[in-house]
Amino acid sequence: MKTAQPMPCVGLVRKYYGIAPDGQTLVGIYLWGSKAAADALYTSEWVNMVTERWGAAPVRQEWETPMVVESAERRLVAAE
Repeated sequence: MKTAQPMPCVGLVRKYYGIAPDGQTLVGIYLWGSKAAADALYTSEWVNMVTERWGAAPVRQEWETPMVVESAERRLVAAE
């Protein structure tokens, strides 16, 4: 799978990659510390880079994440 090299993204907590079983659809799920941090990455340059890399423009959806369950660590992380 092609991907960007890990880069320091201020405020990025975690990124998940997903791919459909047929290999035709990809998803990147980013968990940010704040909306401002996310907005700093999602520039027109970023959209152009993703579009060029994958041949389709990304679709951004925003979700509130009031709680994260860290099962492996047996803990809950609540939004501040």
